[in-house]
Amino acid sequence: MTRWTIIRASAGSGKTYRLTELLTDRLTHPTDDGSVLRPSQIIATTFTRAAAAELTDRIRGTLVDRGLLDQAAALPTALIGTVNSVTGRILTDFALDAGRSPDLAVLTEQSQQTAFTRATDHLIAEAEDAHRDLLARTGYDAVEDRGFYSKATNWAATIRSVTDHARSNNIPAEDLAGFAEASITELHSVLDEESAGTAPSDTRAALTTAARNLPRQLRDEVDDGIISKRSADGVLTRLDALERFARRVRRERDSIPWSDWLKTAEGKVPGVSAPTKPIKEAYGSVTSAAEILADPALRDDLDTLIRLVFTTAASCLSAYADYKDALGLIDFTDQEQLTLRLLRGDGVTDATRDAVRETLAARFRILVVDEFQDTSPLQLALFTELAGLVDEVIWVGDPKQSIYGFRGSDPALMDSAVEAITDPAGLAGRSEILAHSYRTRQAPLDLSNRLFSRLFTGDVELSVPQIRAEAYAADGARAAGETVTWPHTEGRASKNVWFERISDGIGALAERDADSGSRA
Repeated sequence: MTRWTIIRASAGSGKTYRLTELLTDRLTHPTDDGSVLRPSQIIATTFTRAAAAELTDRIRGTLVDRGLLDQAAALPTALIGTVNSVTGRILTDFALDAGRSPDLAVLTEQSQQTAFTRATDHLIAEAEDAHRDLLARTGYDAVEDRGFYSKATNWAATIRSVTDHARSNNIPAEDLAGFAEASITELHSVLDEESAGTAPSDTRAALTTAARNLPRQLRDEVDDGIISKRSADGVLTRLDALERFARRVRRERDSIPWSDWLKTAEGKVPGVSAPTKPIKEAYGSVTSAAEILADPALRDDLDTLIRLVFTTAASCLSAYADYKDALGLIDFTDQEQLTLRLLRGDGVTDATRDAVRETLAARFRILVVDEFQDTSPLQLALFTELAGLVDEVIWVGDPKQSIYGFRGSDPALMDSAVEAITDPAGLAGRSEILAHSYRTRQAPLDLSNRLFSRLFTGDVELSVPQIRAEAYAADGARAAGETVTWPHTEGRASKNVWFERISDGIGALAERDADSGSRA
């Protein structure tokens, strides 16, 4: 039965040291069956090539220090590297079984982006040309280089994001249509809740009439004294902007974003800064945001957009796959997908699948996965298949350090894995926590512990090892109750303001805790 270990390792807690210690021990001491692990029986994935090189160097150095020169010399036979280098090696070894050439041409991250663009640009452009007004109305007409404050979204970038997520979750193109319908159903439930049973109506028609007539109406009300003198000046200074919006409505009614109509219903006319009360009341009397959310035209637009996104993404996935196949190329995600399919037997015979699994099971005995918090669903499935072929599995990670959500990773996967692995009724694995930090002192750790204890349930509180704390005290370091302060640097007034605010906030938090006799 496979032995499982989950190690939670915060930054600076000696993760690489612990992995080196575990792997070196496996290469040094006999296991329960009396055999000693050989380097060639290790398969370990890290997030970067630098991390893989560091782990390898440390293991080799420790083996040399222990006089195990044969094991140190054989370490290059271990399969230690990034997920892509590991899957690339497996695919090379079993390329013919996977129906691929042993001489696999793998795209770099940059060339992969170029290849995707060449394969799919025409599909994305055709969809954009055919639905230009729809994309404008729904806010998906931003140019590629949009500003930080832009509320619109780029159409091509949206399609690329959907295809990336589909591939990182191992979702085939033919399944995307079902995701579209599920998305529409969920969206309608939200809109129904927000519109609170409001009767459907043609809100754009009413707002279009109001936009066209409002400048003249307001001018007449000012002239007739209906609008008070106090508000009249504010209205008059905004009439030119209201006229510009009226002209825009006449020219572009079918492409004005729904977000602009929503603002207008609230009296926030696009292009009009700080609308006055008469303007807000005039538009507010026409329709409401709830009525717009209930508008059948809005819902039709959103339904069409969602289906368009998923159908275009599906076409792009197929076109990109055909493009690579024609040129004999694969990318990093393909390496993971092909390896997983080979292990599961997808697209190959049962005999081929069994032969591949038996070969890997005979070769490897231990699987190590580093930086597990940045694992994508596809990678998790791959690691799970490999775990079923070895005697021991060690997964290392820290949810606080997850930074690759944009690539499909989700720290919730780590939480679920920890729960499943440590479940006594399931895998009954062992959980280990590295609770010491070797990079800092206790005062910053106290702050970090307070902050992250609020964000991560069950997160361990780090502390400085006793030997380090004593060393800090010996060289004049202040005790654990020291105050966090920021330096005042000439010529950096704006930055000092932020530093002071952070420092003041931390101080206020500490005082409140002291007064209440508890920790926040």
